[in-house]
Amino acid sequence: MKYTQTTKCLILFVILGGSLAAAKQVAHIIGTRKEPTIANRVHIGGKIKEQTEAYSIEARYPVTGEASIDAALKTVVDEQIRDFKKNGGEVAPSEAWKNDLTITVEPYAFSERYHSYRFDVSFFTGGAHPNLLYVTKTFDMETGRELALRDLFKSNVNVLKEVSERAIAELQMRGDEIGLTEESLADGASPTSANYQDFVLTPTELIVYFEPYAVAPY
Repeated sequence: MKYTQTTKCLILFVILGGSLAAAKQVAHIIGTRKEPTIANRVHIGGKIKEQTEAYSIEARYPVTGEASIDAALKTVVDEQIRDFKKNGGEVAPSEAWKNDLTITVEPYAFSERYHSYRFDVSFFTGGAHPNLLYVTKTFDMETGRELALRDLFKSNVNVLKEVSERAIAELQMRGDEIGLTEESLADGASPTSANYQDFVLTPTELIVYFEPYAVAPY
């Protein structure tokens, strides 16, 4: 059975201005692009679909034409499918219900050279509602290198401290709207790599994604 995902997922837009430097080339471009641009060669062409009596799987992934990047993107999907099956997906929760794994992907771009991909992984293996997690990947499309958050900043910037401070400030402004508590904020938005591992780039923003329950209720 298909579910409609209605979770209150938080999408945080952190404007970094002059601190963002994802390699020198990016520093030269920042602020000059007005709209996201995705290279024509990128399309969501990969698809995996499986059906059994116990589960349903449907997953999409991008195909860029760059072998190393395509392998990394396909690995995201393969690992999620493996974990889903390993963690109960192959055993139906009841005669009336099937387990379900749905993976969609959204492409972003800072420029033609720097692309990001956000995988939305929705899975159900019993319970009151499906669960959701994010997996993001950002690449230098010319070299094939995957970029970490620290690669996006000048070397003299305390990356986690700066991003965390800006994230906390924005979350606090939305506190009543999202049901924020000081305890969840202190834990879920503190300056740790785990809290800020999911991000994408647009021409003007670094977008950080928090999974459900990380800083606010589902």
